[in-house]
Amino acid sequence: MKRHTILFLCLAMGISCFAQEIKVACIGNSITYGAGIDNREQNSYPAQLQKHLGDGYEVRNFGVSGTTALYKGITPYVQTEQYRASLEYNPDIVFIKFGTNDAGVRNNEFRHAFNEDYRKVVDTYRKLPSKPRVILLTPIRSFLPEYHPDDVIVKEIIPIINQVAQEYNLELINLHDLYGDKWKEHLMPDKLHPSSIGAGNIALRLYQHLTKHVSTLTNL
Repeated sequence: MKRHTILFLCLAMGISCFAQEIKVACIGNSITYGAGIDNREQNSYPAQLQKHLGDGYEVRNFGVSGTTALYKGITPYVQTEQYRASLEYNPDIVFIKFGTNDAGVRNNEFRHAFNEDYRKVVDTYRKLPSKPRVILLTPIRSFLPEYHPDDVIVKEIIPIINQVAQEYNLELINLHDLYGDKWKEHLMPDKLHPSSIGAGNIALRLYQHLTKHVSTLTNL
């Protein structure tokens, strides 16, 4: 039984019990890690999500730059120390954000396996003892067609993520059009990775999804 369920039952029965934090794991590539963001420990989207959620939640960033869901990609996430650490963390909520590097030209020869490999990654978290709430995130839009073509993200990667969410009955957050269809330097300085402002908009979207709290995205 999950911690928050136990806490609710204790409160309903008038029993005093120690409330443990709900553990949130953010899984993904450099966009999750916060590459290129000044003071990423405070300004990556997992860090900003922690600020939104506040007490009662512990958000950890398990992002690794350059990684893929592909098992035979240039840098497979499942071969990283952070992957193993994220499983040992045994989270209550998992956000999974892959696809940008999987769509990259360096992984063209491996991308045929994305459907199968992405499912394997998702399954490892679905089958954790904590029985976490698994939430899938689509890639954000890429404005670097020569390295990370957005048409591949749209035509090949996102349909698979949508299909997996539907088949597994998982929650899905579509981040692809979060910043619109025109490049904005203050949101994505290098046309691929979000700035602290862009990361803040991702964090707010995730927070809204978790809490059903509606507010306006800023600085778009």
